[in-house]
Amino acid sequence: MSARLGARARNWRLTLTAAITSQASVLPQLGFIRTASSRQGSLALAKAAGMEARARVAAFALLPPRVGGADSARPPAVCATRWSSPARSACTHAVLSMNLQGNEHNHKNGVFTADEELQAATKVQFGTTGESHEYSSVALPTGSDRNAQVKGSVATRPAPLDKSLVPGRKDMQGRTLLKSMNLAQLEDFVETELGTKRFRARQLWQWMYKEDKLAKSFDEMTDIAVELRSALNEKCTIDSLFVDDVVYASDGTRKIMYRLTSQPDSGTIECVWIPTDDRVTLCVSSQLGCALNCQFCATALLGLKRHLAVEEIVDQVVIAKRMFDAEKRVSNVVFMGMGEPLHNINNVLAAVNCLLDNRGLNLSHNKVTVSTSGLVPEIVRFCRESKACLAVSLNASCDETRNWLMPINRKYNMDALFSALRQEFPRRGENSGRVQRRVFFEYVMLRGVNDSMEDAQRLLKLMRSVPCKLNLIRFNSHPGSLFESSSEQQIERVRAFLAGYGMVVTRRESRGDEKMMACGQLGKIDEQSQQRPTPRLKVPAKFQPVLSAKKPIKADSQIY
Repeated sequence: MSARLGARARNWRLTLTAAITSQASVLPQLGFIRTASSRQGSLALAKAAGMEARARVAAFALLPPRVGGADSARPPAVCATRWSSPARSACTHAVLSMNLQGNEHNHKNGVFTADEELQAATKVQFGTTGESHEYSSVALPTGSDRNAQVKGSVATRPAPLDKSLVPGRKDMQGRTLLKSMNLAQLEDFVETELGTKRFRARQLWQWMYKEDKLAKSFDEMTDIAVELRSALNEKCTIDSLFVDDVVYASDGTRKIMYRLTSQPDSGTIECVWIPTDDRVTLCVSSQLGCALNCQFCATALLGLKRHLAVEEIVDQVVIAKRMFDAEKRVSNVVFMGMGEPLHNINNVLAAVNCLLDNRGLNLSHNKVTVSTSGLVPEIVRFCRESKACLAVSLNASCDETRNWLMPINRKYNMDALFSALRQEFPRRGENSGRVQRRVFFEYVMLRGVNDSMEDAQRLLKLMRSVPCKLNLIRFNSHPGSLFESSSEQQIERVRAFLAGYGMVVTRRESRGDEKMMACGQLGKIDEQSQQRPTPRLKVPAKFQPVLSAKKPIKADSQIY
């Protein structure tokens, strides 16, 4: 059977595309397949998934190329134009955020290769432990067969359930976290679990999210019966975060340090309240740590601990508004804190929906921005499922530099990234109207690395290929960093050059950098855990002369 399917596979020509479909429920969650048996494993996976014959044949193509190999530039998602719609949707959706097959590891002098770093991130994300084998993970729509295993000649492991995706989650005291549910789920909950009318859910929703309420206890909910409030106090809880500390900078910026208290795997996340003359922007986190290991970012030193759940993202906004809105109202929210938002796309999309809901927080979709390092399939999905704005952290003008600064570029290179952006911008279709017309690019200026006039010329060519706006950001130093910011004169030269050709270019002023709350400075190493920072990648030879050698961060140091 496998031989026959393999022969048929060679006769099929697949159309490779960076598109991803919205029909995510076709393919069940199937766990891991050892890359040593990629063809047999793929066929077994497709067979177990109940996919039709042609989909089984082509399933082997879902496994990504070897990094650095001849086909490493292959686009990340697969779509067969001649399959039936369900099979095409299932295969197209089977895309990894963090899936790399291994080149040889390099542990010399405590330095990881980019390949190894992303493999480690994959293991952190999906929970593989205690084995030396390399795994490819299969993308994971939720479904009734979440724990299905592939049985056959290949070794498999079921992918663990991501508890942050479960609505109606409970805290460590066994109480239901109400903000883990959307309104429809909350209506079901009050009817089935509390035995009351569904309209009570709408009352709860308004008490939790309306700007003039933002209740932190059930006793504040005066239009709810005393008996029901008593039941809610016993069975439910409102907040999932505890304010550990608030740090104030001289320019008025404030860093709120939240303790994750609802789950055993707790930690501290950071959120920044940034006031200006005409608005207040809140910068929120989406993960505890980050897997992507961008070389200039302090958060990357933590590695990825876990995704934040919906309620943990939303509560950053709710609690900050509760604390400071009387002084000045939060009008903008940016997902530019700790973590890669699109690596946690399911919870981020749900959190954005909650922020935009006109029955609650009612933020404008033009004032909520989600930033990404360049996860191409998730970019396409985000643009098609959300009205919020998208920003892309670019930080290099060519693949050679970006492969080092942002290792995710080895998975989704700049050709794949810009191809997806050209496809999606200007945004249209269901989410058209008064929505984002230009993608926002963020570009951290690093002295001697990405700030030359040759870089500016390459940037000009890239910017002309897609409707965009470029935001130049001064690098904000942190302990152990090898980089220095470009001079003010060089930043202005690059800005003036691009603006002279009609490009829309702005400069972002650093806020709160003296208190480690500016762009790229969030996160701290926990002293009690004796955690060692994530090793940085080896500096390419061409950049070694321009980077001053500095001592690495010690295991007991903290970024704060």
